[in-house]
Amino acid sequence: MNHTAIIETIKTELVEANPDTLAYLLEVLRQSKQRDFSSPEMDTASLPSFQQWVAPVQPPRFRGENLPWEAIEKLSIKERGAMQRRLKELNKAWLEEKFASLNALWLMIVDGEVIASGTTKKDYPKPARISEICRQTGKYPFIFINDNALTIEESSSAWNRIGATDFYKS
Repeated sequence: MNHTAIIETIKTELVEANPDTLAYLLEVLRQSKQRDFSSPEMDTASLPSFQQWVAPVQPPRFRGENLPWEAIEKLSIKERGAMQRRLKELNKAWLEEKFASLNALWLMIVDGEVIASGTTKKDYPKPARISEICRQTGKYPFIFINDNALTIEESSSAWNRIGATDFYKS
């Protein structure tokens, strides 16, 4: 692998690295400039271990702020959708972890906390429930859907409709 390919691979790997990992790698790079890597007896023992360098890794946090209902009302549907998509992408790892740990199809988030979740489309919050949350918190909740689970649920329900009737007719 040539120098350019190595640099590109490193960039790709570091895109989602947490700040502690990046700080550790930067320190190792700085210290390595002072060493002779061509020497077979180079001492790597003096480099700090990752465990020594960082405190215990903190779980990721939700990034984004819930807006008051009045502010949400002023946004167009297109602007609301763009904000929701941007937050979903920004918090992808956090959301995936919450979907998995709660076995959820959807999550309702206020101030970075899951305040409600559900495992089916049937228990998705109704407009009255969302209005109640707005009144209680003063903020409009973010509601995210687990695209992976939705795909599975839709394909299995399609199989049941088709499979239960048409499969046995042939």
